[in-house]
Parts: sequence; structure tokens; C-alpha cells
Amino acid sequence: MNERRRQPAFVRGVPGIAHPLHIRIARELAARGMGKAELAKIAKVSRNTLDQLAWIVNPPHPTTVAAIADALDIDREEAAELAGLVPTTPDDASAPVREAIASNPVFTDAQRRTLLQMVEIIDAANRQRIEETG
Repeated sequence: MNERRRQPAFVRGVPGIAHPLHIRIARELAARGMGKAELAKIAKVSRNTLDQLAWIVNPPHPTTVAAIADALDIDREEAAELAGLVPTTPDDASAPVREAIASNPVFTDAQRRTLLQMVEIIDAANRQRIEETG
């Protein structure tokens, strides 16, 4: 079965939250002449886990990110940030969502505007919650 069929339809072509870490891993592997199988063995994670970093919707487990960071000598905090684990402001956190909505050719202009308005409402509620809880 090819990779496209294994991925859920809602993520095809849309970078996941950990996509920046996926890109960093690819660069590190290329620079070292390593393959994903070798990294998976060193980091003690599955090859599938490494592949999923490109499109997963939720952040990967922190221990997975730490193991990958250690295997590639990447600063753990930087890796956590690239994986989407570091808390950000609501607007920063929703930037990939906004980009995905704006670039998805399936949506009509009206659908796109509605979805972006919904994201703004959620961001406003999150900003208010953060201000109230400190």
C-alpha cells in the first residue's frame, strides 16, 4: 500500500504540527549520510514514527522527540519547539492552521472565510483564557 493511501484524507498534502522537526531530521540525516532506518535504531523509535512526523496532527510524545534529538545531537528544547511541544501564543499556534485553510484548494472562498473566522474566535478565547490564568 502506498504512503498516500495510509495517510488519513484530512492530512494529505497538509504539513503536520511536527513537520518542522521532520525537515530538520531530513537535513541532519543528509549531512551525516545516515538513513532513517539507522536513526530509528539509534533513537529506539520505529521508522514509521519518523515518517509520521511529516503529517501527524498532534505533537509527538516528548520522549520520542528527546530520543531523536539525542540521537542527532540536536538541542532538546529546539527539537521540542520544532515538534510543536513548546507552548506558543494562540496566534502562533494557529498559524499552520490558517496557512492550511488558506492554501487548500478544496475550500470555496466563503468556506475559507468562515473557517478563518472560527480560528479567530478560538484564538480570542484562548488569549482570554491565558490572560485570566496568567
